[in-house]
Amino acid sequence: MLGRSVVNPRKADLWNGAHGGGVRPDPRQVRTILVVLLCPLGDTLFATPALRALRRRFPEAEITVLCWASNEPLLRYNPHVDHVVACPGGLDLAVSTLRMFDRRFDLGVGLSRFGTWVTPFFRAAERVGFHVFDARRLGRLYGRPVPDVRNRHAIEYCLGVVAGVGAAPDGLHMELYTGPAEKARARELLASLRQPVVALHAGADHFPAKRWPPERFAELATRLASRFQASIVLVGGPDDVPLSAEIARRAGAIPLLDLTGRLALLETAAVLERVDLMIGNDSGPLHMAEAVGTPVVGLFGPSDPRNFAPLDPRHRVVVGTCSRGRRCIRWMNGPIRYLQAAECRCEAMRTIHVEAVLAAAAELLGAPAR
Repeated sequence: MLGRSVVNPRKADLWNGAHGGGVRPDPRQVRTILVVLLCPLGDTLFATPALRALRRRFPEAEITVLCWASNEPLLRYNPHVDHVVACPGGLDLAVSTLRMFDRRFDLGVGLSRFGTWVTPFFRAAERVGFHVFDARRLGRLYGRPVPDVRNRHAIEYCLGVVAGVGAAPDGLHMELYTGPAEKARARELLASLRQPVVALHAGADHFPAKRWPPERFAELATRLASRFQASIVLVGGPDDVPLSAEIARRAGAIPLLDLTGRLALLETAAVLERVDLMIGNDSGPLHMAEAVGTPVVGLFGPSDPRNFAPLDPRHRVVVGTCSRGRRCIRWMNGPIRYLQAAECRCEAMRTIHVEAVLAAAAELLGAPAR
């Protein structure tokens, strides 16, 4: 049964008109905020500008984020978050919910699709979230529905959620912070490499169609090493080990450091923070590199660049040709379409040629491609 929305009588006037999109909460009266971020790595980072906007709007509030344990490192050092509650997985979500059930929040914020479904289980005086409910029928759950505009960037969509409570954008840049231990580890790993250092990520969890072929990554690595005297660093999780091994085998004797599957998430972030350029598919490490401030070349095929591509003009995006004319992987895909996208066999990534990626990399490395 859904938790009943409890409004503090002393605050009733502050929320008056909320269900009609009228009065916004007084920042001085919002003391506790729960943000539910149950989503993949990249989507967690897409929500960080919204977290920053919430902190700016409610500077004295205690902000708690509920996220998957796998994503907790992305928020560990975030200055706009006071507490992170890490949930190991779906089976543990009920336990996490029950542990927090006695807490009452002034504001509940669903900043992911699944998080928006879960947020009503927590006691909050007011809620905002994604457009997954019919506000006319379920207005008691979500009094401030977000316009259902899905062709904009995921960052802008998340900012649209918190705009309902008066949290104005404070820039569109994502944020990811590493600690001293991770920084020291990255410094040690990359100390002997000649510059420039270029990181490559060939994986894409659950979506094989988003992967650029490893033989092309290998050719790219070879040409970067030859033309720019670049050192190559391969990054990724345990599932990416076979892809990186194939790239290393095909690349031959170029200066190459394979860190795939060897680092914790924040150690990978710290490595990406120190390299000169990152090139990768539309996946978590690409967005991590962007979030730590490293120039990136993003490779997009079945996923919609309007939703997920880097927004900063200093980055570069190379987009494959989709023969269907409609990208399979888009923002706010429902569960059925998400599963269908995982089975996508789109060949768009194969239409991306090494020359195009090399040219984009050359622009960011400050040297002409030959």
